[in-house]
Amino acid sequence: MTGSFLVFAQTLCHDYLMLFNLFKRRPQGPDFSDIKSLEDARTAAKSGRLRAIFIVPQLLGGVENPANVLYVPDSVAGLKDRADDAVFAAAQAGKVARYECTPQYEGDSFVPVALQIEALDSAGNAVVSHRIGIWGTGREE
Repeated sequence: MTGSFLVFAQTLCHDYLMLFNLFKRRPQGPDFSDIKSLEDARTAAKSGRLRAIFIVPQLLGGVENPANVLYVPDSVAGLKDRADDAVFAAAQAGKVARYECTPQYEGDSFVPVALQIEALDSAGNAVVSHRIGIWGTGREE
């Protein structure tokens, strides 16, 4: 009787977890998990699904180089432009010693799920800090 009760309890727990997963909050919005290479990203950019942007923009000293390029949706490009404009204004005021744009990835997608943009002063304190959620779990935080 103990063995059959254990099997019953395990089945009940499994069924409960499966039901719980049905109601678990799932990321909303676009899904770029199918873009797994530079070639996929370039194809998506040609079709208008993505847009190439600079990680470090040219107005902040970035260079036109494949290592300085990300592929993101057009709406995200606009958000990054606004964040970079805020960094540029702070830099013009002499408040910025260092700029960082850190893409965050999930799985093997070539498109980041989020961007963390920061301008730091000479003491390492954030003068400007923006997080841009792009897709998947990046939009949850």
